[in-house]
Amino acid sequence: MNISANLVSIREIFQFYPIEIPQFQRNYAWEKDNVERLFETFAPAYMHGDHDPIFLGPITSFNAEGGTNNGKLQLIDGQQRLTTFLMIFYALRNICEALADDSFFDSVGNEILLRSKFQEVAQGIDGQPRVKTNYQINAAFQKYIASPPKYRIHNSIPDWGKRGANLSARDKANTTSLRSAWFHILETLQLPKWIGPLPSEIDDIEKFKKKVYKFFQIITDQCFIVRIIVDSYDSAFDLFESLNDTGVELTQSDLVKSFLLGKIFTTQISDNDDARFTEQEKWLDEWDDAVSNLTDAKADFSDFLRHYL
Repeated sequence: MNISANLVSIREIFQFYPIEIPQFQRNYAWEKDNVERLFETFAPAYMHGDHDPIFLGPITSFNAEGGTNNGKLQLIDGQQRLTTFLMIFYALRNICEALADDSFFDSVGNEILLRSKFQEVAQGIDGQPRVKTNYQINAAFQKYIASPPKYRIHNSIPDWGKRGANLSARDKANTTSLRSAWFHILETLQLPKWIGPLPSEIDDIEKFKKKVYKFFQIITDQCFIVRIIVDSYDSAFDLFESLNDTGVELTQSDLVKSFLLGKIFTTQISDNDDARFTEQEKWLDEWDDAVSNLTDAKADFSDFLRHYL
């Protein structure tokens, strides 16, 4: 097993490779307090001008040589943080979309176009988010978060609805934490101690733009993560199980799911990786149907597995 590690900024993490969340990962699970703690790590820099680097721990990813996964990093550990950062970038994009003019000149006379700054970090040249989120939330993420508000209005795309009323039953259940985190990010950024609400006076708007850009610079260029890359799926699954012992606790069904998906990929069912991913997707649909049926019946899936096994 080969492992490499180096210290990189959040900007470099997003611009290094497109990132995908592997299918053996659990769903996005951060709650409001997790988001709040992340924001508090920015406070010394944003509120008090502290220039010290902000260290946010490691992320671990799998990168196969020879073009597997189309040059994309498969994220093993760090999904919660990077998905949250991506939401922050899109929240800043939404704030600036409400401005008639999102440009301003910095202290040395350079013109700054805010939305283009956010997009060059959050999105690739194809316009897609640089992080492909967990398969359970990705469609909703694309539709309600990655899509600009004006695009949704122009195309008559409704919002989530109160408590996810406009979502299917499965999407509503799968996006509970995502929706909670997203709305908390939007609310937090509008607090006076952070960026605050959109002002009405021209002079205040110019100051507002600079506050937005200051916050963006801090989270992209002053926040650092140790990027760990492994080169085999076996190592990826082993690291997933061990590293997640220190994060949001894995359920027994999470462990069984990751183990079985690992077996599907490492068993020689085909020499073609695409065929193995197709087999994983087929199996995941059956797994998710079973979880959904038990959830509808108000039964716990881990308890079911315990009795079944």
